[in-house]
Amino acid sequence: MTQPGATEPGNELLRSLFDNASEIFVVVDRTGVARHTNQAFTRILGYEPEELAGHRLTELFHPSDADELREALETPGMAAELRVRHCDGYWVHVDLLVGAAPLEDEGCLVTLRDATESRLSREALESSEEKFRALFEESQDAIVIGTVEGQILDVNLAGVELFGYDSKEQMLNMNIGRDLYWNPKDRQLTEADFRTQGFVKNLIVDLKHRSGRRIRVEESASAMRDRSGEIIGFRGVLREITGQEPSSAAINR
Repeated sequence: MTQPGATEPGNELLRSLFDNASEIFVVVDRTGVARHTNQAFTRILGYEPEELAGHRLTELFHPSDADELREALETPGMAAELRVRHCDGYWVHVDLLVGAAPLEDEGCLVTLRDATESRLSREALESSEEKFRALFEESQDAIVIGTVEGQILDVNLAGVELFGYDSKEQMLNMNIGRDLYWNPKDRQLTEADFRTQGFVKNLIVDLKHRSGRRIRVEESASAMRDRSGEIIGFRGVLREITGQEPSSAAINR
C-alpha cells in the first residue's frame, strides 16, 4: 500500500505532505475498502500499511462505535471520537473526520487524529473540577465566587449559613458590596487592592447578616483570569471571627 499518486511525476510535495503528516490519512474507495495510508498509521496504530490493504476500514473500529462510525462515513465533514484497535490489541481513541470533497475515483480521504492526550487532559480536568466542587461544598469556611464588580456567581453551604440565608439561590446575583458589606465603601477599598494585586489576604472586614447584625470575617481571595490574563472574577474564602480580637498583623492591609 502506497501513497496516492506515488507513481505520478511532479507529486513529490504532495506525497511528502501525505506521508509525513502527524495524523493518519487513509484513502478509502467507494466500497469502504482502504487503498492508501501514510506512515502515521504505523506510528500510531502499529500496523504495517500492507496489513490494511484490501480490508474495509470499519474492521479496525470498536463494535460499539459502529452506528456512530457509519453516520460519520455517510456525512462528509462530520467529526466523531471513536476507538480503533491497535495492533497489540488495545483501543486507541481517535478523532475521525471524513473529507467533504470526494476524490477522483469517488472515494474519500479519512483523517484519524490520535485523541489520547486530549482525552486524558479532559478527564484530568473533569477530575480536578470534581475535586474542587467537593472541597467547595464540604469546606467549613465560607467560599464565594463572583465577578470583580462583586456579583455573586456561586457560594457554598458554609457561606449560606454564615449570612443566615436558607439556600444558595437566595444569594445568587446579590452584590457583595451593596448587599453584604456593612460599609459599602470598604468594598471599594477591597476591590481596589484586588485589581492592583490580584489577591487579598487575611483582610478583616465587617459584613452584614440577613438579620441585620454585623459579622466580622477574615477574608482571603484570589483572582480568576481569562486567557489574556485579565481579571474577570474572584474566589474568596471567609472565616468568621466575630467576637475575637484580631491580631495587629491581620488588621494591617
